[in-house]
Amino acid sequence: VVFSAAFSAGLGPASWVLAVELAPLRASGFDFGSVCAFYWASALAVVSLFATLGTDPHSLAVLSGVCGAVTFAGGVTTFAFAPDTVGISVESILMEGQDYTPKKKKSDTVEAATSSITPRPDEAKALSQHKENSSKARLGVPAAESGHTAWVESAAEALAEDDDRHQERARALPDEVLRSGAISSSHSVVTSRPSIHMSGSGRQK
Repeated sequence: VVFSAAFSAGLGPASWVLAVELAPLRASGFDFGSVCAFYWASALAVVSLFATLGTDPHSLAVLSGVCGAVTFAGGVTTFAFAPDTVGISVESILMEGQDYTPKKKKSDTVEAATSSITPRPDEAKALSQHKENSSKARLGVPAAESGHTAWVESAAEALAEDDDRHQERARALPDEVLRSGAISSSHSVVTSRPSIHMSGSGRQK
């Protein structure tokens, strides 16, 4: 606690100000988030080591060596990765990398261009099912029956209309012609309405 208070009251915050000037705006969020996470993880490690090793001279030497190694690694990392800012204005540093745009793969571009005109497989399947159900509903066919039920009903309607026309022609004939039996066989054929039954599979019987 004493160290944190002295660090905040002294020149400690200057390191954060310098870090802001060194980091471009594009990477400042990730950079400072990583620094804060490492800072508090290091503080937890130091406290845990003090509680584990104790305060004897040998333990203090080990802790000092660990802190020195971490500080040296941080200096090497800064020297290797931090940009050189000699003679460069703060505005130029902050605006570095602002023209960066993520690259798009060709497949993503093609998919984005064709997605508006070509439905996905699940959408095409749903659309086909909707059209099929709509056509069956207009024909009065249950959705569970097979697709060729529609032409069976059309054939039945055509036979029924043909049967009605033959019956009208038969009623228009004179009674003596009917009594003579000249067209008895034909009349028996045309007046017997064919029956079409639908099985579970929708086939004609």
